[in-house]
Amino acid sequence: MNKVLVNSKKWIFGFVGIFVVAVVGVGIYFAAEKMGELTQKEAEALVSDKGEVLSFAKEWDWEFGTPSIIKMAVKTETGYEEIEMDASNGDIIRRETNHLLTSASVNSTSSGASATTPSAPVIMPEEAIKLALAEVKGNVVEIELDEEDHYLIYELEIEEGNREYNVHVDAMTGSILVVDTES
Repeated sequence: MNKVLVNSKKWIFGFVGIFVVAVVGVGIYFAAEKMGELTQKEAEALVSDKGEVLSFAKEWDWEFGTPSIIKMAVKTETGYEEIEMDASNGDIIRRETNHLLTSASVNSTSSGASATTPSAPVIMPEEAIKLALAEVKGNVVEIELDEEDHYLIYELEIEEGNREYNVHVDAMTGSILVVDTES
């Protein structure tokens, strides 16, 4: 009986030891994988010649061999750029330029009447970010200026923990038009 108890303790300690070694090994692997990533300051320095960084967020992809991604919105002279960067080496993965309108343009509608698209937005991207963050706390991942039914609207994606918010801000008045959430 005593021998069985000693053998079962050995098995339990053996399994616990293997489990601890495995957990520590996985932790070291992920820590080593993330150690080579750029800091926010380093990433912002790589795009500082483009303009002022308005938002910064990191996305981690847990698949082996897939780098983390840094997303930034950068204010430029003519609008802003959305930049996605490889967090390990600073390579630009995706860049999207969004120009702010500088003058009113006239579009023809199907009935032949003309409809005017609003001129340049009164609210700049950095102000839209401040307004959205006053409504929803978190990190701005993406900001986009869209025209919807002849209205200029900033669409912002904000992440807070496991939640993702979509906030729409009227680019002419600064009014919060939509706040919806995805879990």
